[in-house]
Amino acid sequence: EIVMIMIIPVIIISVCLKYGLGLYTDASLLLLFLFVYTIASISFSFLVCTFFSRANVAAGAAGVFWFLNYSPYFFLQQFYENMSVSQKLGVSLMSNTAMGIGCKVLASHEAAEIGAQWADFLKDKNTGDL
Repeated sequence: EIVMIMIIPVIIISVCLKYGLGLYTDASLLLLFLFVYTIASISFSFLVCTFFSRANVAAGAAGVFWFLNYSPYFFLQQFYENMSVSQKLGVSLMSNTAMGIGCKVLASHEAAEIGAQWADFLKDKNTGDL
C-alpha cells in the first residue's frame, strides 16, 4: 500500500526532471532509479522500527541512522576518483550513499550531454563508473 502511495511522487519527479529540465537521461531509467531508492528507503524504515518497542524512540533513532547511512558519501567524495568499481558497489549497499553516488553518475552523464541510457547502462563512458 505504501509503495503505491510513493510511486505517485516518483512519477511526478521523474516527469518534471525529464521534461521540465530537459535531461538527456532516459525517463524510464530515471523512474527506476528513484523507485528503487524509494523501496530501499521504506525497507530501511521498517528495519529500524523493528529494533525499538516505542515509536518516539524509533523515530528519533531512525533520523540518526538515516543521516549515518548517508554520511559515508561525504568522506567518499575526496577518494571517489581513485576507488574501483567494486568499492563503489560495496559502499552502495547503504541506500543513501548509493543515492549520492547514483546522482553523481547521472550528473556526470548529463554534463557530457549523453545522459544515462539503457543501451549503455553497463558501459564506461569515460566517467569512471559503470
